Amino acid sequence: MRATTSYLGNRSAYSECHPYIPEAKNSIYLRFWLLNILFSIGSFIPLQGQNHTSFTYQIKAKEYQEILSKIVVDKDGFAWYVTEKGLVKDYGNSQILIPLETGRPNAKEPIWSLIIDQKGYIWFNCFMGTYRVNPNTLQHKLYPFDFGTEKNPVFLTLNQGDDHDLWVPTSKGFFFRFTSDSIPKREKIYTPKSKTVVDAPKANELPKFVVFDTNVYRIRKRKLELIRSLDHVMGLAAAITKDQAKKFKLNTEQDGFYNYLNIKRPYYFIPELNRYLIRFYNNHQIHLRSKTADFADVILFKVLDHEIEFLDFNRNPNGELNLNVRKKIDHSYNSNHVSYDPIRSIIYTANKSSVTKVKLSPEIYSYFHPDDKLRINTRRLQIQNDQLYVSSFYGVNKYPLPKSDTGYSQHDSKGFYPKTNLKQGDSLIIANSFPHISKMDPETLGFKNIGEKLGHYTFVRPKDKGQSWVGSNKGLYVLDHKSDKITKWHIKTRHSRQLAQEVVHAVLDSKLNDNLYVGTTNGLFVFDQVRNTSKHYKLSPMETETLATAVEDLYEDDVGNLWIASTSGLVKLTLNGKLNMYTEFDGLPDNHIHCILPNPDHLWVSTDNGLSRLDLASLKFDNLFVSELESENVFNYNSALKVSESLLLFGNSNGIIEIRPNLFRPKPNNSKLIPVKHLDFKDNGFEKNNTPLSLDKLSELQLDYDSNSFSMEFAIQNAFNHSKHRFLYKIDGLMPDWRDIGNDNMVNVFELPTGKHILEVMAYNENGQPTPNVYKINIKVAEVFYKESWFQFLGLTFLTIIIYLIALLSFRRKKERLEAIGTIKKLEIGALTAQMTPHFIFNTINGIQNVLLLKGELAANRYITNFSKLMRSTMQISRDYYLSVEEEVNYLEAYIKLQQYRNNHSFDYAISCCELAKASDIQIPGLLIQPIVENAIIHGLNHKPEYGFLEIQFGMRGTKLFVTIADNGIGREKAMAKQKDRNYKSYSTEVIQKRIELGRQLGDQDISFSIKDKDPGEFYPGTQVEFLILPLK
Repeated sequence: MRATTSYLGNRSAYSECHPYIPEAKNSIYLRFWLLNILFSIGSFIPLQGQNHTSFTYQIKAKEYQEILSKIVVDKDGFAWYVTEKGLVKDYGNSQILIPLETGRPNAKEPIWSLIIDQKGYIWFNCFMGTYRVNPNTLQHKLYPFDFGTEKNPVFLTLNQGDDHDLWVPTSKGFFFRFTSDSIPKREKIYTPKSKTVVDAPKANELPKFVVFDTNVYRIRKRKLELIRSLDHVMGLAAAITKDQAKKFKLNTEQDGFYNYLNIKRPYYFIPELNRYLIRFYNNHQIHLRSKTADFADVILFKVLDHEIEFLDFNRNPNGELNLNVRKKIDHSYNSNHVSYDPIRSIIYTANKSSVTKVKLSPEIYSYFHPDDKLRINTRRLQIQNDQLYVSSFYGVNKYPLPKSDTGYSQHDSKGFYPKTNLKQGDSLIIANSFPHISKMDPETLGFKNIGEKLGHYTFVRPKDKGQSWVGSNKGLYVLDHKSDKITKWHIKTRHSRQLAQEVVHAVLDSKLNDNLYVGTTNGLFVFDQVRNTSKHYKLSPMETETLATAVEDLYEDDVGNLWIASTSGLVKLTLNGKLNMYTEFDGLPDNHIHCILPNPDHLWVSTDNGLSRLDLASLKFDNLFVSELESENVFNYNSALKVSESLLLFGNSNGIIEIRPNLFRPKPNNSKLIPVKHLDFKDNGFEKNNTPLSLDKLSELQLDYDSNSFSMEFAIQNAFNHSKHRFLYKIDGLMPDWRDIGNDNMVNVFELPTGKHILEVMAYNENGQPTPNVYKINIKVAEVFYKESWFQFLGLTFLTIIIYLIALLSFRRKKERLEAIGTIKKLEIGALTAQMTPHFIFNTINGIQNVLLLKGELAANRYITNFSKLMRSTMQISRDYYLSVEEEVNYLEAYIKLQQYRNNHSFDYAISCCELAKASDIQIPGLLIQPIVENAIIHGLNHKPEYGFLEIQFGMRGTKLFVTIADNGIGREKAMAKQKDRNYKSYSTEVIQKRIELGRQLGDQDISFSIKDKDPGEFYPGTQVEFLILPLK
């Protein structure tokens, strides 16, 4: 017998297992009533497909403690139930109570029936009568019945008619009929005189009927028609179609019996309804789940304390029909009230103060465990000779190949496959995490180690005839099956040496070109095997990132695009080398991609948060989240297998997920965020506008200035597990970023400033998806009355007049004061100028005396002539105060010549003035520069034994005039020492600084003044003084 070889890996050192709590997601739409069950065509679901997840929560309201009725679910997925205090709308994190009196609260069954009619109104029967509640306005109405002499009748059920009417049977043998808002009326029962003609509904029509005691009534054309009296009291009865009856193996269009719990129970075929009625008893609470968009068949289930049983009809060898348990689901709480939401495939069980929700997952997948003792971590999957080989941490097992044509597999009611032992002829090659590869001998079924010892091997995959690719932590290898030798794959390119150091997770030899694609923990390597060239793609999520992305799987489509499963998203590499990365922002459930399986026009990928199907035409992702897959684990890389186009297998850390792509129907994200409560913090807090209609129409919150705090509660429609919701909010203008409040659905806003604001709230559902809408509401906080516009206008006008009058008076007084101050300042300046003039005259007369003594009368006459000219200029300065640049230059030159003559030309001088300075209109205060020049000559140059030099420069720096006076005299320190020896003190510098400060105070002119050594460090350092003069203001 020829041996066939399977290539498996039983462990990966680079995979991690992350636990997840199972959840579920919304699905379908159909009304379900406990006693009057109306269903469409379907067939029984085999139990292998019944995956589930459950969630239990405690009711949080303080006003009530006990649930007295079953639960009904409205179109938005919110639960309604009756308590001892009234009707409750349960949003999960929030509840709203509608206070209603039910009467006889201590009765065993105070609430007999609770339904939602075709218009969405809530109806329930109690001892007080029948209540009708508007779900939008929460307004309610009680219909007490007039029974005449009869007392305490019992209203068992509420049954919907064919014209939006309701029929209520009573224990006294008559019916009440409700139409719109009219009061209930007693109705007669019509009994046909002839039964020769059966006006049966078509197979796809839903007949309206009521089963009461032993009678079956049809509701048609606003009449109640008795169509059959049965031999037994029906109790809880389910209606099924002929096709369903065929699946259940019931007698064709005949009455019969079936065995359940060792008791014979009847079923009847009712021609007038074209349906079978199956009798169920109250204490067994058996329900029928109907065919819908996501569920192809019908299922029976029974809820007991702490468990849910799924049932199936079958015939024993004697031909007897039996109803047996096929699967059980454990749940935590006792179940007093049971109901089923067919829209979302959720079973509700209500205990005294808690609600348990059991989500039945769609048939697109089934979940099984290959081992009946341990839920193994599935690492590799391979098919050989119609057998499924599963590699795990515990070794390799062989199982029957799952059947894809029947829509389900061969595992038993517990989800376990029948294990098949390995036989002679089976040949396995296993890549271990240990430093070798194991090969099984098909004759002895023993294993031997082949290949050189490395750190570990990651996979073994077929290459071509007689060879296989082998991945390792040290590059890519090739296994020769004949010699059992493993050699390193090598090609002469610039990336060959780098590849030899990488951990290889995937390899793909292109069928459309000469490329070999190798996926590693350091990105993707592409080798052209003909041209001996290579490329390396790090696949970083951002171009600026230096870290590479690990590659876990590769797939090449029909047009040559390479699809890459990476730890940062799903990557597409086109033939022209362009990379496109798809992440959670594009619709993926998670960015860590493990495996890729092709399907016509689609790709299926496994991630850390479930499975996703990519439409290759629209590039749109449709997801099955972990919460929908009953998966408390994560998917593994290199652990996926395509059995056929209609069956895909994905291995994970707790078994195998079977996916049937042909049953997959994308679901819209209908988890809309809505407000459910509004609370104002005024008068110790009170609720307002809490009806769904008023909250839906609430576009703006208007708050008083002294009541500017409020809270709002929110909920997500069509949710399953509200404990995993996440809420964020921000207020435009006050909060720059979103504030994450976690699972708390209450937004509290305190002391909001006056003005207009916008509150924005967003949320994420249990799958981590953002709701399709962001809730926004305008908020206006009114100003206090004295801040209103009209009051402010009047106040502003009055204030403006007062301010104007005050300002006018103040201006006049200020003007007078400034004029007085200006006069005083000018007098002070004049006084300083006058103080400088005598000083100047004194020094000049002293100079004349020296000339007379030293040079004679003729020289003195010349000196006096120049002095008289200088005095006239000085007197002119005393009157006009300001000089032009040219006038100042002339004045200084006259003064310096006089001093030069006086000192017998012991120094020389130079005055330079640029054209810009001459042309400027900057005015220089009189006798500002002359005292500095005088000090330079008398105290600097005169005491120097050598020939002196005085330099004066006038120039422009932007709009400012600078004047520099520099001498090469003895310097400031020596000059001060000589003055001290002579007991002499110069006041010129102090007077100049005071004049400059007075000029600033008057606001006329800004002048800066600095003095320093001209040549620091020299024996005669000299002195340099600089003025920086701004134009007159």
